[in-house]
Formats: sequence, C-alpha cells, structure tokens
Amino acid sequence: MKNNNGEKKQPKMIEEKSNAIDEKKYRKQIEDLELSHQELEQINGEINRKINLINSKIVKKTGVFASGYEMNLSEEDYNNIFK
Repeated sequence: MKNNNGEKKQPKMIEEKSNAIDEKKYRKQIEDLELSHQELEQINGEINRKINLINSKIVKKTGVFASGYEMNLSEEDYNNIFK
C-alpha cells in the first residue's frame, strides 16, 4: 500500500496492552488499603476503650460548695490509659 505521497506505508504495529500489570498493581493497593483499614479499626477500638475508661472515672464532685467534676485514677487505670 502507498500513501498520498507515493511512499510505501509501513504496517502499524499494534501494541497489545496487557491489563495484568495494572490489575496486580491495583490489587496490591487494595490489599494495602484493606490492611490499613483493619489497622485503623484496631486503633479506633483502642481509643474508644480508653475514652470509655476515662469516662467511667469522671465523677461529679460532692459537697455543699463543690462544683464540677473530678477524676479518680488508680495507678493501674493510668497505665491502662496512657501507656
């Protein structure tokens, strides 16, 4: 075959593009995101446990002139929350 200039046309090379590499790459990213999500859920659970423990230790001050709240933490409670 010849083009408009009378030159012989070169056959076009058809590149076969494989999606296998992209699929592997994206599958790996999805797996990483799932792991990250699981780690975040675990961290969120730990934070919620600490919040619940702190909330359970906050008590309203008692007494005629007392106002506000106070927190009573044992050493064990403190270690569970902050260490």
